[in-house]
Amino acid sequence: MKRLDLEQTTENWKKWRSEGLGGSDIHTVIAGTDLERRSLMKRSMHPGGDRHIPEHIQVAMARGLALEPFARKLAEQALACNLPPVCIESDVDSRFRASLDGLDASGKIVLEVKCLARDTHMRIYKRYQQTGSGEASIPANYYSQIQYQLMVSEAQVAYYAGYNPEADVTFYLIPIYPNYTYHAALRDTAIGYFNTLDKNRGMPDIIGITGYARSGKDTIAEWLSTRYGYNRFSIADLPKRMVSEADGMPYPLPESEKEQWRQVLIDTSARLKEEKGQDYWIQQLIPSLEVPAVISDVRYVNEAVVLSEFARKRGLTFSLWAAIRVTEPPNETEALSIPPTVERADVIIENTGSLEDLNRILEQKVILYGV
Repeated sequence: MKRLDLEQTTENWKKWRSEGLGGSDIHTVIAGTDLERRSLMKRSMHPGGDRHIPEHIQVAMARGLALEPFARKLAEQALACNLPPVCIESDVDSRFRASLDGLDASGKIVLEVKCLARDTHMRIYKRYQQTGSGEASIPANYYSQIQYQLMVSEAQVAYYAGYNPEADVTFYLIPIYPNYTYHAALRDTAIGYFNTLDKNRGMPDIIGITGYARSGKDTIAEWLSTRYGYNRFSIADLPKRMVSEADGMPYPLPESEKEQWRQVLIDTSARLKEEKGQDYWIQQLIPSLEVPAVISDVRYVNEAVVLSEFARKRGLTFSLWAAIRVTEPPNETEALSIPPTVERADVIIENTGSLEDLNRILEQKVILYGV
């Protein structure tokens, strides 16, 4: 175990956390939903992005930080040792890391402070009084976190310190001992996560997809979203939403209404581009982009240029992918706009077979281009 001179919550600490796996994330890796794991992976690949934290969770986190020093002092008195907070890395693999609420000088005792709501605080206490088992008493996500801390630190025991000054029992300690079988499962699952993360790090921050109608652009965008956690965006959704709101129509438009509104959408899009410039719609989309992002309908060269420049100025990477599948003659607009956009593409995807063929081609392209 290596102790680090890092102050928790600082920018340097956030960067360090993003380069490995911390205790608060391990339960997501081993038991989270696909969406939760993709969200965690997204934060690891793009640590500079803003992470939305609901207000009630922010309040709870602030309360916990304020109460933590009092809980630590009580724990130090009960255990007769100093337990300063510290950041650590595993000697086995430095990507295994933890921000501990407390660790004694010998490295044998870990402290994990939880300042939960009164009812939850007391429910855990009563369960421990009944069972005498730490594993059976604390929530599964906390148990995973503490076992991970024990694995990284190689300590002999961790104490779950519950503290709520408003509860009937304001403070208690629950000992948690190393479960080495559980550690092996944690380690294997975490290494699998790292392998996937390493593969995904090469993916562009922003991908634009061009191609004729019905060439598979939306299918490719969905594959990127499902396989790599990309957020999906569409330039064409902007005029659709504008027209729907202006005319009091539901959004998205019902299938039965789409054809009759088609010309209105085309005219609205063209009019605003003529009045406000050819970059109008792509500039309207950019503020809403959240990386990793895929835009499924980059039809014009200027849109690709704007996206590329936007990425460059922010230190992000951009790649233009072209889906090639001609099922019917293109309309006049596509015949003029799509070919020069395809010529700029970094990745060409010939979608001439089945959906299974397309999935296989996409996997091959990811490997071939090193993304």
